[in-house]
Amino acid sequence: MKQRGFTLIELLVVIAIIAILAAILFPVFARARENARKSNCQSNLKQIGLAFMQYAQDYDERFPVCIGWTSYDDKVSKGWLYWYERLQPYLKNSQILWCPSDADHTSITGSGGTEGYVCDYAYNLYVGSNGGASLASMEDPVGTVLVTERDNNYCRLPNPGSTETAAYMPPVNRHSDGYNNLFGDGHVKWRKWTSTVTATKDWHFELQQP
Repeated sequence: MKQRGFTLIELLVVIAIIAILAAILFPVFARARENARKSNCQSNLKQIGLAFMQYAQDYDERFPVCIGWTSYDDKVSKGWLYWYERLQPYLKNSQILWCPSDADHTSITGSGGTEGYVCDYAYNLYVGSNGGASLASMEDPVGTVLVTERDNNYCRLPNPGSTETAAYMPPVNRHSDGYNNLFGDGHVKWRKWTSTVTATKDWHFELQQP
């Protein structure tokens, strides 16, 4: 008995169904993949937070110094260390410093040039200034952003009461229209991205006055 093959109409219907399913499922798969990357990034930041706390325990309960922007040659000649280099003994491996959603790990300075940074996260300069803030001086560690997502050594996230109204080198949009933050108490939280990060709305940073 001769077997009957598929007609052209039947083949077109099957192809149309597959296309519709692909259109429905591909965005779902993409979101699932990005959620996995976001979770991986959060895990990185949590481990960086543990490294900060271990460092503080070993150094009179003070956070590491952030040298801010400098020429890489100048840094090498003077023997300076970036904050993540100071934390290196407390980190499991250097890949913790790489966000999985940042494919090239490009290092950018405030002036737009390329520098020798090998970290996808930026340290709040106001925590790392003046020898590094002490744990006791941080009035609101739950609301204080310690590290955020940015291809730069540091960022400046001002005190809400300061005259500055915007963050310098603000975070970048990496995860589902948002980014992850590490806070002063070690917890990590995702925040929705905005084009202008204002000091009064998006950041809380308070240090006790000496």
